[in-house]
Amino acid sequence: MPWSLTYHPELPVIEVAYDGPTSAQDLQESTSHLIRIEHEQGITRFVVDTRRMALEARLLDVHEIPSRQYVEEDADPDGRVAVILSASALER
Repeated sequence: MPWSLTYHPELPVIEVAYDGPTSAQDLQESTSHLIRIEHEQGITRFVVDTRRMALEARLLDVHEIPSRQYVEEDADPDGRVAVILSASALER
């Protein structure tokens, strides 16, 4: 599992950090886990840290997370996700 979760109660926000090779299945599993937390605990703010991620998924797989998986798993439409990118990703 190339991802870990940290809860920051003072914000309240959940941070998911990816580290190393990350497949489409890894992204789907972590997203499902976060949506379950959203349903169970009412937390709707997330920070996704991709600085140490080595993405092995296709960009289409990434695009389908909000367009398909959020809908299928009934993610809160008012939820917010912030993504931290590496400096090299910003240069592309």
